[in-house]
Amino acid sequence: MPRSSTRPRTWPTAAAITAGFVALLWVVEAWDQWTPAVLDDDGIRPRSTEGLLGIVLAPLLHGSWGHLEANTPLVALLLFLVLLGDVRRGLAVTGVIWLVAGLGTWLVASPPARDAGRARSGEPDAVRFLTVTETPQTDSEQQQDIRVDRGDGVVEVTFDRPHRHNAFTRDMYAQMRELCAELAEDRDTRVLVLRGAGGRAFAAGNEISDFLEQDAVAYEDWIRELLEALFALPQVTVAAIDGVCVGGGLAVATHCDLRIATPHSRFGYPIARTLGNALAGSIVYRCASVFGESLTREMLLASRLVDASRAHAVGALMSVTDDLDAELERVIDGLRAASPVTIRATKGQLLDRARRLEASPEGDGDLLREVYTGPDFAEGVRAFLAKEKPAFRG
Repeated sequence: MPRSSTRPRTWPTAAAITAGFVALLWVVEAWDQWTPAVLDDDGIRPRSTEGLLGIVLAPLLHGSWGHLEANTPLVALLLFLVLLGDVRRGLAVTGVIWLVAGLGTWLVASPPARDAGRARSGEPDAVRFLTVTETPQTDSEQQQDIRVDRGDGVVEVTFDRPHRHNAFTRDMYAQMRELCAELAEDRDTRVLVLRGAGGRAFAAGNEISDFLEQDAVAYEDWIRELLEALFALPQVTVAAIDGVCVGGGLAVATHCDLRIATPHSRFGYPIARTLGNALAGSIVYRCASVFGESLTREMLLASRLVDASRAHAVGALMSVTDDLDAELERVIDGLRAASPVTIRATKGQLLDRARRLEASPEGDGDLLREVYTGPDFAEGVRAFLAKEKPAFRG
């Protein structure tokens, strides 16, 4: 007499078990999408692709199984059919298929395929700090990339490209330039807040396509002019950082007066391991003024990310908090109560100091042109577009 655990199940029982399994898949998917990335010193790693758990979840996040919404019906149908015949065998077969798919995708797939899987899962790795836009954006999409909210003496700007980790586009920079020109003449606004949408990034670099579509050095100069305009604003500027703050995002944050961040935030310029480009001297000096020379060298030379606790320890962050909104409101309340005369005088003095001590050296433009027309930048772009690791030669 066969054991009860191996007797054929009726369709209601099979349907109930299948529904539970599908629900589990969606819980896993939601967990992966909404849990912050795990960042180590060398870059960003998706939490769900570490160790054994990565093998188990790889079918969800990588390769041809990477689109859960498309494959759930197939998985559910397979499980339902085998459950009608034999529960134990059905679960065993489904588990084997699942793990084989995970192992095959994670261990056998080429690095470009794994990188593509990370892109679909929504998590960047070290080579994805600069991103590329494959489809041109419409005017309405460009306007939605930055949200501007105004009220009670405060302007709040939200970088709203969470699907690209809020990477800056030329159009976003252009909108910020226009806003800075407006705020430079605004005496009613006391505070400008900059933040990123999505809870995973303040801003993760720039869109590489913008560098390829024009003179890269001229584009760097254009961005630098925006940063200088941001730094010179009469308002107190606050960067509210929740997640990755690298590349262009870090340049913007270091040109703000104050910075607050969540504990999982990370900071860096990993360009030596991604594109092989270089920063304008004034941007490097501003980073050194905020983070100190030692951490600036670590970020640029070793391509290491600095966590929020280390950034706070050196004074780069005003505070580290789990409740960013509440801390931001406290900061804004304090600024509203402060003397505008004192703030204007102090900002003017610090701006004068920075302009004298942080100006780019003579010949910096020629150095940048040599970098952007050199072999390493070309290799970095080639490898990035091919989703490969660059082989820099110098």
